[in-house]
Amino acid sequence: TEGSLTTYTFNVSPGATYNISNTTSGTGAFFMPATFNNSGTVNWNGTAQQRTASGSATFNNLAGGQFNIQNNAVWDTGGGIGAITFNNQAGATVTKTSAGTSSFTENITFNNNGGTLTIVAGTLDFAGTGGLNMTAGTLTGAGNLAITSSLVWSGGSITGSGINGLGTLAVSTAVDASAISVNI
Repeated sequence: TEGSLTTYTFNVSPGATYNISNTTSGTGAFFMPATFNNSGTVNWNGTAQQRTASGSATFNNLAGGQFNIQNNAVWDTGGGIGAITFNNQAGATVTKTSAGTSSFTENITFNNNGGTLTIVAGTLDFAGTGGLNMTAGTLTGAGNLAITSSLVWSGGSITGSGINGLGTLAVSTAVDASAISVNI
């Protein structure tokens, strides 16, 4: 979809594909459904900024759902006016494949609730308010994870090659890491 998605509830069914593909620089397409449920495949492949500018949205990546980050773009909330919560559930996968940096900023919280978060290449950046909450599931890949917002780690594991399963894990904020398991 080039442009804005503004609806109350949006569902991507198993076997279906939805593209978040804003390419218009400087405008920031608006992603503002109240609830977005993915049981299929969602590709965030736009080259320009994505924005959830007002209200709050919940993105549920459900069992069987695949959310692919295929760009080097920023997803923000218009200076913190809006808010979005990503829930990566058990049996769901989020995969970052582009070589550059993809960022979630300003009031965007990513909850990994049993799913798999794979950073194949590049850097996945959580900046501003919000952050990454790891309650269960797996963080893996050869790419880099940068956190300048919040990291809360209460369960789950880091797996893969290298000392921590990632190219680098850079955290420049307070960390609650009460239960971290590293598999080398």
